[in-house]
Amino acid sequence: AAERRGEDGRPWIERALQDFEAGLRAAPHALPFLYNTASARAYRGELRAKAGEDPADDHAAALQGFSAALAVNPAFWQARQARGMLHARLGNVADACADYAAALAINKSLAEVAARLAALRSRGGVR
Repeated sequence: AAERRGEDGRPWIERALQDFEAGLRAAPHALPFLYNTASARAYRGELRAKAGEDPADDHAAALQGFSAALAVNPAFWQARQARGMLHARLGNVADACADYAAALAINKSLAEVAARLAALRSRGGVR
């Protein structure tokens, strides 16, 4: 499938990242900009990995962004869930389990997170 592009010809993820990063420069501690920028970086990293490119910079920036969002609001379970998913993709099982468990401690109704945590634990992940 062809990558979606905007009217300016740039891939949509690049335009989205530019907008989120502009917002982050204007409001460096704004939770929506921290979270959305981190999510976009994680997604761009996945796109780069699929294209055979090195996603390490994007993944590192995404982890840092999710952590920054949690520094602003430790109860923001969405950032814990997203950071846990990225840790799991990167093979950081202990970190993924910790983030999933923390997200569940905040919001016990997260069935998908509970299932991901159980799956990691069943494969020898941290308790």
